[in-house]
Amino acid sequence: MDQEVSGVNPKTEMEVVMYGRGLDLVVSGKTTLASGVLSHQRFARHVQCLRDRDEEPAGRQQPAAGQRAGVPDGSARIVAKQRAGWGYIKVGH
Repeated sequence: MDQEVSGVNPKTEMEVVMYGRGLDLVVSGKTTLASGVLSHQRFARHVQCLRDRDEEPAGRQQPAAGQRAGVPDGSARIVAKQRAGWGYIKVGH
């Protein structure tokens, strides 16, 4: 999806907010998608919900390479972005 959106307008800003089970996408040793997530970072900023991450067992608190950014609350981040005029596309796994 990232290439479809950025293909229309290369200056489009995108942010992926990972929370809940979505955090498994970036946990070292749990994800099989780490290389895909890392390659996607050239199109979009990735942030983790620190509240969800910190409430999970220690194994889920270890982000994969390149996953350093976090926001206090993923849901609040999404709402704030929508209020600022951003669109929202939910992708589940």
